[in-house]
Amino acid sequence: MNEARDNLGPLDRLAGYHFRRTSSAMRKDFEKAVDGLGISQVSFAVLSVISANPGIRQGEVGRMLDIQRANMVTMIGDLTKSELVTRGRDESDRRAVTLSLTPRGQDQLAASLARIQAREAKALEGLDEKQVAALIATLNAIRRNCENAD
Repeated sequence: MNEARDNLGPLDRLAGYHFRRTSSAMRKDFEKAVDGLGISQVSFAVLSVISANPGIRQGEVGRMLDIQRANMVTMIGDLTKSELVTRGRDESDRRAVTLSLTPRGQDQLAASLARIQAREAKALEGLDEKQVAALIATLNAIRRNCENAD
């Protein structure tokens, strides 16, 4: 390779630039993994959280995934129409909407997860479990630092 072409100047030393490039590559890889399944990264995340927390309030899912209320309402509407999610009412607060996966939603999540995990294993090739855990912990620490910076 041409050394001058590979010199990104100040970008070489900016972690944010490398995060963006990696995030873009991972997003493209995600899209390839779920091609044909009709699921997006955000809907996959919502299904994942609901699966882990059956009966969770809609607002809590939005908070956990940093999804604005209006976008969350639309997302849940779409997932309900697709028969992946069911809505319910919280017995302690009848105004609160609770969410659960349908059997179809569970199948969609499982099919997507299997494909995503297979692709992610290739992306993380050469890293052991400790390194992956450390990477995730580091990324979470950086995210929290950014969120608390203001």
